[in-house]
Amino acid sequence: MDFTVSSDRASILITMGTIILLAILAIWHVRTRKKYKGKFLFRLRAFFLLILFSIIGYCYLVRPLKYNVTYDRLTIKRLWSDIQIPNHMILDCRQVPASEMAGTVRIFGIGGLFGYFGNYRNNAVGKMKFYGTRFSNFVLIHTLRGESIILTPDKPKEMVDEIMSDITINN
Repeated sequence: MDFTVSSDRASILITMGTIILLAILAIWHVRTRKKYKGKFLFRLRAFFLLILFSIIGYCYLVRPLKYNVTYDRLTIKRLWSDIQIPNHMILDCRQVPASEMAGTVRIFGIGGLFGYFGNYRNNAVGKMKFYGTRFSNFVLIHTLRGESIILTPDKPKEMVDEIMSDITINN
């Protein structure tokens, strides 16, 4: 069963703001090329713009598109590479109230550009891998490897029910 994901307002605003700012910087860079062409400053700006465009491209490619739950695995669908978690590796799955996610800090990852993904931490859950597009509708999955994974489907209760029924049948 497929579970859709949609972005929250903060993620949309961060993404739009970043893209608009980068477009303005790129236009400014191109418009001033005659004045600085061939100079170190021009090349340095071009290099940093290339890095920024690469980061945005990477974030676009690894953002979660949807979650797919089947009888044998949970798949986080992305443009670049899907993440698959076999059901026999899932210990439990539950909805997490927003109060438990208060104070969540990003350790290494993306915090709003096309979503929220990477390594995060908070006092209630501890270290977690975040694959979401919003900062609500949290679903927490614990695996046999000791990982805590947070997903943010549009229908979290239905997703928890589906995963729990599949891991109960298979285990």
